[in-house]
Amino acid sequence: MINKNEIFRFFENIKSNIQKKDLENLLKKSNKLLEKVSKDGKLSKYVNQIELLIQMLRDYISKDYSKLPWKTIASIASVLIYILMPADIIPDFIPILGVADDIFILTAVWKLIEEDIKEYALWKLRNLPQDDEIADQIINTISKAFPNLLPIKKAIEENKIKNRTKE
Repeated sequence: MINKNEIFRFFENIKSNIQKKDLENLLKKSNKLLEKVSKDGKLSKYVNQIELLIQMLRDYISKDYSKLPWKTIASIASVLIYILMPADIIPDFIPILGVADDIFILTAVWKLIEEDIKEYALWKLRNLPQDDEIADQIINTISKAFPNLLPIKKAIEENKIKNRTKE
């Protein structure tokens, strides 16, 4: 059985050691992370959440979005590092259980920082790039990460209307 306290201690140890230089190194591994998540049946349903967390880090590092407290940034980086680690509390090569701890920590952190994620998502929707393909990808990621959140649905609809009037 998964020992939740042991997972949290392990995660907190990672989090307490996160430094700004680690964020850039993590972003360099983001494609590897997304590939790992996409290929794993259990983790693949969280790919949009992970993509959104990676976008948050990217926008934080580039200073496009700096409203995030350091504890949120450290939590995001820590959960992404945890998922990348093949030998964490329950090694990923163990069938079924191997990613259970990854999913547990991802969902726990998501709940912990959800308000910051929502604020970021709304900001991102209001500040989409001009490139329609990239904008559509961002809208898709956010809508799948928050399928039932009314303010985000409204921002997505407003964006679709704005894009149609540009044509």
